[in-house]
Amino acid sequence: MPLSPWERVRVTGILPESKNPHLCRLPVGEGVKTEASTVYKLLFLCTGNYYRSRFAELLFNAMAVTHALPWQAFSRGLAIDKGVNNVGSMSPLAINALQVLGSNLVGAERFPLQVEECDFQAADHIIALQEAEHKPYLQERYPAWVNKVEYWHVRDGAPTPAYNPLDEVARDVQRLMAHLCRS
Repeated sequence: MPLSPWERVRVTGILPESKNPHLCRLPVGEGVKTEASTVYKLLFLCTGNYYRSRFAELLFNAMAVTHALPWQAFSRGLAIDKGVNNVGSMSPLAINALQVLGSNLVGAERFPLQVEECDFQAADHIIALQEAEHKPYLQERYPAWVNKVEYWHVRDGAPTPAYNPLDEVARDVQRLMAHLCRS
């Protein structure tokens, strides 16, 4: 019986629709992670820092270790006050999806955090998970950062047969990982 896409990821470490099934190999020299080298910081942003950004953070960090990339993600919310109905530290849907992938859940126990200016300043790269939803929050609350953010287009909501936000996040993280491996 063929493996489901998520089971294939757990077994192979390769996300569905991956164009490059090989682990990246970093050249010796600048950018290679050593004890004394720089670790670059990636900031994932969403509204409540409960579902999409947390999933992206933990998935990216697991994949960065697998690919030996000198990157570490962290995530924050642009408006965690909007997440009044969120229960617990992280969405059970995101936790379950990470478990299915066999990803490390270190960090899943922390509660959502509101982004602060120092978070933007600490990041080497910033990604907001949905431009239409998050750009207005950035314009209102952090206007100096609006044009310094990469915007993805992952809609919010519970997974349905027609659309699963976590599948889309996983594909976007895979594309980002492939880009970083080529860099």
